[in-house]
Formats: sequence, structure tokens, C-alpha cells
Amino acid sequence: MAAAIIADRMRTLSNADVEDDASLPELKIAMQKLTAREVTNTINQMLTAEVSILDNETSELFAKIFGGGHVVDGEYVPLTNDKIKDVLSLDSPRDDS
Repeated sequence: MAAAIIADRMRTLSNADVEDDASLPELKIAMQKLTAREVTNTINQMLTAEVSILDNETSELFAKIFGGGHVVDGEYVPLTNDKIKDVLSLDSPRDDS
């Protein structure tokens, strides 16, 4: 989650488009590791196995940022790998509407 907040702040502060991630090889490698499907699956398992892993405020923020990883009407709404990739991207945010 910290990576998502940092990426969002970097976009806001720099107000610049990152055209080519190849110019940032360490960042590209880190993002590939953070957005691996296995990481997403593990986070989903952690969030479903231990409800108290996040307090209410953090859970709400997590859901707002990632669009998943929380319980709605008693059903767990899972994180999706595509949404995590989108959130952690340094490119300008896409308008999903």
C-alpha cells in the first residue's frame, strides 16, 4: 500500500508522464515483483484469513485505492492483479469512467 501512495504522490508532485520505464531499471524490476500474480494471491489470502490484519480506517483506504481487499455485505471483494498494476504504475492515472 505504501508503494501505491508513493506512486500517487510522485505523479502529483512531478506532474510529468513517465514514457519509458526502461529508463528506471530498478523501479521496473521492483514493480514487476510487486505486481506478480502470486503476490496478489498471497495478499488476498492474508486479508481473507485474518480480518483484523487491517483496522477499519486502513481497510477503507486500501479498498479506495485498490478497489478490493475488503468485505462488502459479508463477502470478500478480492484484489485484482490488473488493478494493482494500474495503481502502482507511474504513468498518469487512467480515467476508468
